[in-house]
Amino acid sequence: MQNRITKFPEYPLSEEETNQVEQEGWCLSLMSCNLGDYYQLQKLDESDIFETDQEAWDFVFTALARLDSLSLKVLIFLKEHSPLEWKEIALTRAGASKEDIEKSLLSLRDKIVAEELVMSTTGGN
Repeated sequence: MQNRITKFPEYPLSEEETNQVEQEGWCLSLMSCNLGDYYQLQKLDESDIFETDQEAWDFVFTALARLDSLSLKVLIFLKEHSPLEWKEIALTRAGASKEDIEKSLLSLRDKIVAEELVMSTTGGN
């Protein structure tokens, strides 16, 4: 799994897939933070299908039960390329408390920063 979020891959969805997910009321958005750029699964703000991002997360996870390949593609992409987003979604869906989620995300963020520091000082070796 790639933990670094400073080097992000190309947007993973085709134009057709993007149109589909937007009709369903959700999207993948490129976000920026002090660690770099990363993708987030969010509700589509221009749509009134979902009130919160968590409702969009639930929809995508529920689609897995129907063996929806697009939902699977997006969740695998997030797990591999946006580990902080993936972990927040997974912990929220598992019913973790907000405090436990924040602690876990801070721990993962610290690990990513440490890995980036090692990579930059060793030249990636």
